[in-house]
Amino acid sequence: MLFRLSTDLELDPTTGGTRATVKLNGTNSKDPEGGTLTFLWKENSGNTAVIIQDNTLAEPTVIFRTAGVFTFELTVRDAAGNTDTDEVVITVNEMEPANLEIVGKLGPYCNEKTGEKIRLAATPAGGNFSSAPAGVSVQTDANGPFFMPESLTAGTYQLKYAFADGRSDSISFGISQAFKVKFLKPKAKQVPGSGFYDLTFPVTNNGTTQSTQTPVNSVVIRVNREQQSLTLRVSVAASPCSAQAEEKFDIQEIIRSVEQ
Repeated sequence: MLFRLSTDLELDPTTGGTRATVKLNGTNSKDPEGGTLTFLWKENSGNTAVIIQDNTLAEPTVIFRTAGVFTFELTVRDAAGNTDTDEVVITVNEMEPANLEIVGKLGPYCNEKTGEKIRLAATPAGGNFSSAPAGVSVQTDANGPFFMPESLTAGTYQLKYAFADGRSDSISFGISQAFKVKFLKPKAKQVPGSGFYDLTFPVTNNGTTQSTQTPVNSVVIRVNREQQSLTLRVSVAASPCSAQAEEKFDIQEIIRSVEQ
């Protein structure tokens, strides 16, 4: 009597044939004598863009990195060495490209610890960061992946992301140097024939590593000789960074420096 095994291959309905990952199913293979079976899968074309994860399982997962028509062969063997084979053909449609992109503001970003989460959109869903520069916090929460540039010098940086299906993508982003704003020593000039003075308040937005303090702007305010004090606030923006300063000035002391 000719001994034969039976095999029955099918696609797992939860994964489908148009996605990057499918599961083969050979669990309906049976030994008439109830013996233990071993399984061996192969993809007949030898396409290296197709990966069978553990081809000795009854239900291995297959990762497709390209579209096409693929034939998979299952060989089932019993304890006595008897074998049987069967095949299944899988058509993989053109897959959605693996893509990682920044959601919202594209940068550059300021090198300050603001706690801002830069959201990323990863397609297809599922995966993890595979590479990130020191000074960048990378995480994934219920809303997807994000990063926070916490401690970086000015420059261009790259993040790499590995998708669950084996593909990868990366993004680049820029970091700009933060700066500080401050008032320099004010100057006073009397308005001829009056009791008023024009006070000039130079403003500098020197970077954190600069040793010089060159005025980049000035605020001129006319005050009465009797005015005692004045509080100035200034905000300077140089996208993406900004800085603010506030200082209270003794008007009488400034005017005295002119009158002496």
